[in-house]
Amino acid sequence: MPSATHQSLFAQLRKGDAGMLARCAGSMASACGCVAIVLLAAWVVATQQSRRLRDDDIGVAFAVATIPWLLSLLWIWRGGQSRRMIAGACVFTGLMLVCAILLGVTIDYLVRFNSETLIISEAALATGIVVWYWATVLARLRMRKPVLNADDLVDVRCPECSYSLIGMTELRCPECGTRFTLDEVIRRQGYDHARSFLPDAASPATRRLQHTP
Repeated sequence: MPSATHQSLFAQLRKGDAGMLARCAGSMASACGCVAIVLLAAWVVATQQSRRLRDDDIGVAFAVATIPWLLSLLWIWRGGQSRRMIAGACVFTGLMLVCAILLGVTIDYLVRFNSETLIISEAALATGIVVWYWATVLARLRMRKPVLNADDLVDVRCPECSYSLIGMTELRCPECGTRFTLDEVIRRQGYDHARSFLPDAASPATRRLQHTP
């Protein structure tokens, strides 16, 4: 029986055990596959009509390829708050790509003179919006939460659905039913390591420790 370390990439993605690098590789492979299939279909249609592929044909093909790619991203990045944030950023990127392509095709069809300038302008605007959105997501991912919440309780949540596990005695989420080991649930909390060992001097827990003989 093969060990877990020799699982294929698809098996890791299917079980939800794939790491960040594997999920990124799967996302890129999915994008390339969707684009290749849709462009091949567009070529077949153009060949049957005995004409060359036009720019708008390629633009529509890329827009259509975005739909199955977004569905694959939702599957690849399922589970976990950080993964859902990345999946949301990928979906936003895909939607912006579709809008930019359709707007570019519309501009090329309606504007008779200097349409290239307008197309480049709207593409640059869409790129800036996407970069800003990704910067916001990455900044949020870098923000680590403290071990203790506002009620001075250990803030532990389900790694899959973020349901609060405070007071739970079973290593199973009552919300989504996911089972996990103790070390797994601790490792996937995203605690601030710097603050994990430096408790707030004003917190009730710290004051109790200071007054303990």
